[in-house]
Amino acid sequence: KYTEKDRARLLADAGIIRNRLKVNAAIVNAQRILDLKKEHGSFKNWLDAHHPLTKDEWTKLFKKNLTQYPPRYSVIHMTHAI
Repeated sequence: KYTEKDRARLLADAGIIRNRLKVNAAIVNAQRILDLKKEHGSFKNWLDAHHPLTKDEWTKLFKKNLTQYPPRYSVIHMTHAI
């Protein structure tokens, strides 16, 4: 679990985008994906349970299940990477 110290370290890291909202979104979404993994055995199982969907349906699903929804292109890359 990320602490305020971890957030501060990330925000000071010149190697990443240092936008506080984006860092917080990444942390929240990572925890949510871990929760989905725990509930479904894997994040891939969760994705597979909703397959096939159109791009718009994937967008709605991610908006519903992730507190901080990534841009559409990120969803497409994420689903192709798994």
